[in-house]
Amino acid sequence: MAAKFLDILHEEVLVGDGAMGTELYARGVGLDTNYDELNLTRPQLVQGIHADYITAGARFLETNTYGANRGRLAGYGLDGKINEINVAGVRIARAAAGGRAFVAGSIGSLPSQEFSDQPILWTDEEVYAIFHEQAVLLANAGVDAILLETFSDLDQLVIGVRAAREHTDLPVIASLTLQHRAVTSGGLDIFRAYERLLEVGADVIGTNCGRGVANVLHIIEELCAQTSALVSAFPNAGFPEDVGGRIMYLSSPDYLAAMAERMVAAGANLVGGCCGTTPASIAAIVAKLNQRTPATRMVRRIPRAAAVETPLRPPQRDSYLSQVQNKQLIFVELDPPYGLDFEKMLTGCRVLHNLGVDAITIGDSPLATLRVSNIATAALVQGQIGIECVIHMTCRDHNIIGLQSLLMGAWVQGLKNVLVITGDPAKLGNQPGSSSVYDLNSIGLIKIAAQLNEGINFAGASIQKATGFNIGCGFNPNFKNLDFEVKKLRRKIQAGAMFIMTQLVFDAERLALAVRMIREAGIDAPIFPAVFPFVSGRNAEFVHNELPGVRVPETILQRMARTDKSTGQREGLQIARELIESYLPICQGIYIVPPFNRYEMAAELVEHAQKHIGRPALQRNTPQSSEFS
Repeated sequence: MAAKFLDILHEEVLVGDGAMGTELYARGVGLDTNYDELNLTRPQLVQGIHADYITAGARFLETNTYGANRGRLAGYGLDGKINEINVAGVRIARAAAGGRAFVAGSIGSLPSQEFSDQPILWTDEEVYAIFHEQAVLLANAGVDAILLETFSDLDQLVIGVRAAREHTDLPVIASLTLQHRAVTSGGLDIFRAYERLLEVGADVIGTNCGRGVANVLHIIEELCAQTSALVSAFPNAGFPEDVGGRIMYLSSPDYLAAMAERMVAAGANLVGGCCGTTPASIAAIVAKLNQRTPATRMVRRIPRAAAVETPLRPPQRDSYLSQVQNKQLIFVELDPPYGLDFEKMLTGCRVLHNLGVDAITIGDSPLATLRVSNIATAALVQGQIGIECVIHMTCRDHNIIGLQSLLMGAWVQGLKNVLVITGDPAKLGNQPGSSSVYDLNSIGLIKIAAQLNEGINFAGASIQKATGFNIGCGFNPNFKNLDFEVKKLRRKIQAGAMFIMTQLVFDAERLALAVRMIREAGIDAPIFPAVFPFVSGRNAEFVHNELPGVRVPETILQRMARTDKSTGQREGLQIARELIESYLPICQGIYIVPPFNRYEMAAELVEHAQKHIGRPALQRNTPQSSEFS
């Protein structure tokens, strides 16, 4: 039937099946189960769902192999069963179809590396190999077409289409998931996106899943108005709702059928359902369409400039980053207070500003310990003191919506510098019952900040004006596997990071090795190593044993262990001075992190650093405290 599939789509509208996962869950399969493995462990259940869709009138079935690629199965320890799972998936669907429906081999997207605390660093070649392997398995098992579905990453989908096209002779369906009507998550208008898919060999282009039925209808109307290509549409059953602790899709079959009719009227050739759709949904669509022929399209061309609004660029403004080519920079970290008394922090910022510090970095509740908002603090410091601030932005406390809202809010308050880090988990903190969010890792949040700099949000929608953030990222030279850290750093730079600030580092040789590896990897972003002056032997012991991601060499631990209350801080400052002298020749500046916000200790190290970079020390005075307003 493979040879007839495309011919049929040109002659009549095919109705596909609905959700597999929704039905498996509704029939008692828990979310802790790998749904693809059910092809081996509960084949009758999977076949029964396929059969229900055939009874409903579907003439296009998707195999239960959405996640049956090596990239996803490895996470369950099932990559050794990849052949069995895919072959069984095709066999089960074929048995249910009974010659009455086409069978498409479903290949789902790979998990985004932006949504994992420990991202798998796949290269394009590895992604190609993963999709190539599954496409060949499905083709050899006897599917009529290859369906690449639920891809929000256009580049990944392009690789998948190439892999299927170059290693099988089957029709290829390429389906993007779009959260905003006319643009991809990367901000590319859908016409250009689908043109890329057609150029690499997609036979059918379309959309599935996404943000509700009306959104899919709009996409189909826009797409069919601009192309004569075959088009597919598989919307969710509306928006999910929490009903008694269960996620439910409540759009009625009649509504789905009416919207499917409008999609076909716009030009869709293949319609079905995604999350939340059921055999009842498909039966209603079949009854409504009643063997419809494809609509005649009046293809028009819209000027490309009209597809996405051109963002208004912010005016160029001087910042510390623009000065890094001419001088080494000095940063000092001062965290917001635990409560509402800002006097010490404002005094410290004024002293450091008078000394010539280039910027104050402000943490985002470090160690998940409650502090005043660092965005509010930075706005206060910049407004009252006049020194530039770098706000730390973590992924811990806010979802994708909240993170974007915070970034845009920071920009309108005049905060243009962000240091993006994943952030310490909430369980480390001092607020019992709090939980971590982590919609994204730092790579994903860097990408969002970079997209805001292009005038678009995460979903690809215009924000009317572009931001102009200087985006920093973290790097930990203490990790044993430096090669992995450098590879992850390269992805951060590719995502949009412009400068690098390290974790606390106390080993000059280790930092030198890390810097050399970073430069050999072709990364030329400025590096600012973090220096922390100990106040006592116990302080050094704590940092070494309890601060996540930090290691203190034994020689330094011994030096601090020999101190007492009267000599501990002095020795800690001396060690920090020595580290600064080692780091400055190989880095573009220094990042001083004083313990307990002791700005006086930071001031001593600032003066020491200035002597070694040839900058005159400015006036060091402690002004009268100003009232916090």
